[in-house]
Amino acid sequence: MPSVERLLRVRYYLGKKQVPASTPNATRVEEWSKDYYGVVYESGKRVRYRLEGVTTKTKAEERWKELLTEAKRSIKEENSRSPDSVELLISSYEKHLNSLGLGKQTIKDEIVKLNIMLLDTLQLIRLEEINISVIQEELQKGKTKQVGRKPRPLSTRTKNFYIGAMFRFGKWLKENKHWKKNIFVRLKRFKGSHVKVRREMTPEELKAIIKAAETRGVKGKDKQQGEERAVFYTFIFYTLTRAGSARSLTVGQLNFTKGQEEVVLRGDQVKNKKSVAKPLHPLLVEKLQAWIKKKKLKAEDRLFAGVGPSIVHQFDNDLRKAGIQKVLPDGTSLDIHAFKTTAISMLHDAGVPIKVIQTLAEHASANTTLAHYARANRESLSQAYHNLPDLKDPLQ
Repeated sequence: MPSVERLLRVRYYLGKKQVPASTPNATRVEEWSKDYYGVVYESGKRVRYRLEGVTTKTKAEERWKELLTEAKRSIKEENSRSPDSVELLISSYEKHLNSLGLGKQTIKDEIVKLNIMLLDTLQLIRLEEINISVIQEELQKGKTKQVGRKPRPLSTRTKNFYIGAMFRFGKWLKENKHWKKNIFVRLKRFKGSHVKVRREMTPEELKAIIKAAETRGVKGKDKQQGEERAVFYTFIFYTLTRAGSARSLTVGQLNFTKGQEEVVLRGDQVKNKKSVAKPLHPLLVEKLQAWIKKKKLKAEDRLFAGVGPSIVHQFDNDLRKAGIQKVLPDGTSLDIHAFKTTAISMLHDAGVPIKVIQTLAEHASANTTLAHYARANRESLSQAYHNLPDLKDPLQ
């Protein structure tokens, strides 16, 4: 009689059924001639494994479950040492990217995409299991699975990011002789509008959402999280800093010397990879000092340790608490980056030189600042008309 490991490899590979949905569950237990058997299907035929030393069906089911668990663990350990283990190859690919001197965030984004799609969503073990049709279908569904998190919807742009990450991974696999050809080239990119048009917040909306954050706790969490979000929102607005960069800041990067108040961002925290010192608004200095004193933070401590990736969703909840509409009828919307968008547009409308705004916004080019952030609001457009000559009675 074949071992349980052999049976699992054949038809119940690490708990993933590779048989039609109409086939009975492979973990079932059957009784025959007063003996109990664990059942696995091989090539459409039922194969039974006799369970020794059990006298009731309940005990037989428990014993079969134990055997399956142990067999799966054994197979997983064996596969993890295999040269074509997807998990090991992704790890080797990450080392390769580090050797190229790429930015930490760039590498992280690439590896996270591969882990979410190939390991978490598809639960692949070996390269031979990769199926382009299945990957395309999963991307088409528009949701991915991530261990410990709820499935998240994907935009067209994000779907294409996943395809790009897999294509580059496949290219590396081919160059290192793991594949004869890069099969990821068969993935079809998605078409459609993926450009999100953000709108600016009004001063009243800015005050309302910061107030909402201060008063809205997070389920099961200390109210201080709400206070921390309020300081965080204030910080990214007044410094024009990306949320991801702000989350990684330490207290030691702040300078509260009178007349020289500033925050210094390292190159790896800035999108254009150039370190920058940004002056701090007096109101922000006051809020930061109060927060640091309250939390008794040291120079090496993260300034916003309680703010994680879920801030993008908490922002939406704070919008609802403040009674602010996320998406307007014209399609423009608000998200966590709206603080930066709003600040840039306000500075632009106030006549601040574009080069100054570009530096504060951490943009490599002023074109980025003008094309995607500095937008003329209705008031600015109306005011512009007053600069045109009066054409009344043009014939006189």
